[in-house]
Amino acid sequence: DLAKALAEFIDNSGEYRLGNTGETRITIEDSKIIIADNARGLTPDSMQLMFTVQRTAHAINALGLYGYGFKSAVFHLARKCHVISKQGNKITFGQLHGATNFEYPMGYVNPGDKNWNPCQTILKQYGIKGSKNGTIIVLSDLKDPPTNNDIINAREQFALMYYEVFSQNNDIKLFVNDVSVKYINILAAEFKSKKGKKGQTSINGWRREPKVYIDPNGVSHNLLISTGVLPDGAGDTYAGFCRLRNGRLVAYGCKWHYEYVCGTQASVRRLQILIEDDEKMDRFYNMSPTKTLGRD
Repeated sequence: DLAKALAEFIDNSGEYRLGNTGETRITIEDSKIIIADNARGLTPDSMQLMFTVQRTAHAINALGLYGYGFKSAVFHLARKCHVISKQGNKITFGQLHGATNFEYPMGYVNPGDKNWNPCQTILKQYGIKGSKNGTIIVLSDLKDPPTNNDIINAREQFALMYYEVFSQNNDIKLFVNDVSVKYINILAAEFKSKKGKKGQTSINGWRREPKVYIDPNGVSHNLLISTGVLPDGAGDTYAGFCRLRNGRLVAYGCKWHYEYVCGTQASVRRLQILIEDDEKMDRFYNMSPTKTLGRD
């Protein structure tokens, strides 16, 4: 869906940020989607890597893994993609469409070049203010223009996806159509504050402990598992299995063949099992290259 596709761009912005702070802005218009950040920016060489399918392009504990997400997200959402990136005074321009044999045009842009003025216009209109570095992705000729409900749903999903990785150890701000995303802890998503104070949530009764899983190849994986029952009236949207992969939420409300435990029985239908792990567990989950997991 829209949220999972856009999350691929957000992951890149967060992964290639400068330091522990950053900002990503998504602007969704009738005919295009613009993703802008103030991360480290691209050179022609790094843009070439971004345009190429790679399976080993990411470091250990990174949000990405397969080097596939950017391309899949672009082709899912739009027929045309332009990328403008800057590092100080150097501007790199490329497009992920209209190529012969997948040789997409890209390179540095200099004053007087045909793409100089269009790049300057886009940087001025959509670039993060005060940033010397950053990237802007312009998706146009959209295959299925998002509705207002799509946008609201995406913002709500981002609030859950990036709570841990963007707000706990970092300060990464995220905006969708100029509305700030307020990050929400999946464990506390349906809890009410006891005293009404900002940020105070009731999670009494939850159990959280480390576990070790040894896979069929004898490799040990360190997991952190939290279990608890959501309160009366919370519903079961966030019940069942949830997974935090390197701090980023990639699944929630899943049954995973435990229909009885995560079923409709009143005593267990609000049970939540949150598993925190890393990319080395992706094969165990049969996770897709687009970092999605089947709910059932």
